[in-house]
Amino acid sequence: MAVTKRGNAKNPTNAEKAVKASQKGNGARKWPPFMSSFVLEKMCALIKTGVRTDKGFKEVHLTAVVKALFEQCGVDVSSTQVYNHLRKWR
Repeated sequence: MAVTKRGNAKNPTNAEKAVKASQKGNGARKWPPFMSSFVLEKMCALIKTGVRTDKGFKEVHLTAVVKALFEQCGVDVSSTQVYNHLRKWR
């Protein structure tokens, strides 16, 4: 099992630096390509397990992706942000 490095206020991780650098002044989140592909891969994995998506994803599935994203990249996002990012791919 790979150990992920988590940053703090004084020593942010590379993922946190990339997200912070891509933020705009209007508060909109810019998704770096590695985060975007990670979210899409996790959602595809959920679909492969049999999650029905004909009515959209449930909050529990979005929360699972949020937790996995935090564990992998150390970036804190909300389930609403993940949902809105997925809407971009429709």
